[in-house]
Order: sequence, then structure tokens, then C-alpha cells
Amino acid sequence: GHSLLRFTCRHGHSLLRLSLGIVQSLRCAVSPGAVLCRPPNKAATMEGQATMEEDQERRRSEFIALSSIYEQMEGNDDGPWRIPLDADGAILEVHVLADYPSQSPPVAVIDAPFITDAQRSELMKEMLAMYDGAEIVFSWVEYLRQQLQSIASLSMPIASVKAEDAIVSQHKDALDGEDGCVGGDTSFTFKPPTHKYGQRMRHFSSDALDDRWQVEITSGPSFHPPKSGPAEEFQAHVATVTCMEQVNWALAQLLRDKRIARATHNMLAYSFIDKRDVHVYDNDDDGESASGAKLAATIENTGAQNVLVVVSRWFGGVHLGPARFKYIASVAGALLDEQGFCRNRQNRRK
Repeated sequence: GHSLLRFTCRHGHSLLRLSLGIVQSLRCAVSPGAVLCRPPNKAATMEGQATMEEDQERRRSEFIALSSIYEQMEGNDDGPWRIPLDADGAILEVHVLADYPSQSPPVAVIDAPFITDAQRSELMKEMLAMYDGAEIVFSWVEYLRQQLQSIASLSMPIASVKAEDAIVSQHKDALDGEDGCVGGDTSFTFKPPTHKYGQRMRHFSSDALDDRWQVEITSGPSFHPPKSGPAEEFQAHVATVTCMEQVNWALAQLLRDKRIARATHNMLAYSFIDKRDVHVYDNDDDGESASGAKLAATIENTGAQNVLVVVSRWFGGVHLGPARFKYIASVAGALLDEQGFCRNRQNRRK
């Protein structure tokens, strides 16, 4: 019945009328005239059972990982999972399906009374576009945190907004320089060409610029997406890294390039094993919400190790919607493969 497609939070707010995840989970509905009494395929049944067991184990591992990251998370292996979003009491409620994560995304319920139905629908659309057959809840939580905090900040008191504008103005006056770069030979500060797209200033100390951290950086070809603005481009850059000093050195060198410095976003992700045999990894959206998590997933899916990936995007004036995540992952994955980082793909070839 349609009542199954409506969720209501404890405050009585109608949260979700129809989830594309639910629709996707119903894709196996029997069509009129279908034969229901054919003998079962034993091999297919066994294979399906194995997949379900694998999905169950992956959900259990994901729940344990999420619980360690978000201490106030509620739920159990089978769901639902309730995760606070640190934005005016907002909560993400996740209902996991039997074939998640291999076949279907979970069903998400966004408990955030301060957003409109249109905003909730747009957030859901973006979230579903991020799903690619892998564990997705962490990326959803971080994406929603950024988006909801941004929406909530629009209701900030006027005095607070003026104070923030004054601080930004002071920084801009102090950092005026050519090509968004400030500093002498001993340090370097990158200043975005505009704050419109959420990029932030980055300061690199003299130690970060020391040549002993030098690594080789490879840039891939520029990609112009179809049905985009004339200036729209994506370009990936990769470098082998084994410490944070090398990550910072490589990023500083890229941002010193005049063309890359003018990019609308320079999102990044890195993953390496340091000299202590500790796995160090992180990502940065640089104003392009959820793009850093997408790059991190690309690194993980390809099996790449000891790598920094940066994707520069020059916005062409036409909003690409969820397709932009596909382009980000595509240019990054292609360059990782070209440079021999894709261990998973190499193993499959063997």
C-alpha cells in the first residue's frame, strides 16, 4: 500500500513521500502474464544465497565502522540506522535492504524540519547518484552534513553574517597578490579567485615547500563533458606519496600553476602507508560537495596505494547535476590506470 512509502519522524513531520531507492527495490515485481510455476534454478539460487550472505557481512562491517566514527549512531546490523548530522538536530535514518550494498542503495529518510520538500528531493537525487554498488552511508552522512549546515547558515542573524563578511574582507585585503598566490620564497598562500564556489584559502609553510619532499606529478588530458558549458573541463593529476609532507608539496605545486589556480574546484583524495606502517587517508571537496568522498572511493575501488589524486574542475556555466560525479571518477580512474596504480584491475587481467 502507499502507506509504506511515507515515513514520519517522532515530531510528526512528513519526511519522505517516495524514495527512488524504494522504487529500485521493487524492480523485481512480477509483470502481468508472467509464469510463476517454473522449476527453480538451483545454481542461480545458490549463487543468490551466497550474494545475500556476502551483502549481510558487508552491512555488518559497515555498521561497525560507522558506529566507531559516529558515537551517537543508533541501530543494529539490519537497521534502521539513525545518525545525527550536526545541523540543528537533523538526523539521517537509513533502512538497509537485503541486497544492499551489491545491488540496491539503502532507503534514506532525512529528518530535518528546517528544509523544504524541494530541498529534500534534490538532496535525495544527489545521494542516489552517488551510489555505485559499494558501501555508501558514510559518503551520504558527510554530504548531508555539509549541505544541511549550509542551508541552516542561511538563517544566520544579520549581525553574524556581517561579522563573517568583515573577516573575509580582512583576509582578502591581507592576501592580495597575483594569480591568487601570496608569499615569498619561504611560504606560499593560495587565494581562490572567488569565494562564490566554496573554495578555501590554503597556506603552505616554508617546510612544506622544501625540495626534499619533491615528487613527480602527472596530469591527464582535459575532458570536456557533453551538453556542458563551453568552458567546462575536468582534469586529473596524480603523484606517488608516502607522507603528508609529500602530499602538501604536490598540492602546493599544482596550485602554483596559473591555470589550475583558476579552477573552480581542486578536489583531492590521498591514501598511503607511512614509515610507521600506518594507513593514512583523507579527502577534501574544495567546495564541490561529496566529490572528495567520490575520489576516495575511486582510490579504494582501484586498489591504488601510496597515491594522491587531485581533480580540477573549471565550471562552464551549465549545472551538470549528479553526472559530475561520474566525470570526476572517470578522469581520476583513467589516469590511475594509465600510471599503473590500479592493482585491482591488474589482478583481474591476470
